[in-house]
Amino acid sequence: MTGVRKRRATPRRRKAPQEGTEWWTWATQMLLLRCGYRCERCGQSLSDNLERHHRQRRQVGGDRLSNLLALHSRCHTYITEHPEEAMANGWIVSAHGPDGTPDPALVKVRLPGLSGSAWWLLSDDGHKAPVP
Repeated sequence: MTGVRKRRATPRRRKAPQEGTEWWTWATQMLLLRCGYRCERCGQSLSDNLERHHRQRRQVGGDRLSNLLALHSRCHTYITEHPEEAMANGWIVSAHGPDGTPDPALVKVRLPGLSGSAWWLLSDDGHKAPVP
């Protein structure tokens, strides 16, 4: 019976709401504007190679712009394969913070820029603010 999947006895429950197609179209445009069409890890042009990365697990942090990064597929893979470095740079946000679940909008993230990388806070309206 290899290859046969059993159905879950109980359906998975999402804690955070999941957005629909119309929201994702808008969110993708906002991500591209925020990142200037450049990968938010390496800074290189995204061209047609955009993947959206949830900094905090989707079921915890939800579909929010502060929880999303625009990445190349190779950078997305890198973040997944290097969780300690990703967490240190804010590319991953732990669901297990000292005061419960941290809000991705309150967790700084290191993003590339013209003069090197810098720390930023991401907002749910698609903007970013520098961290002094």
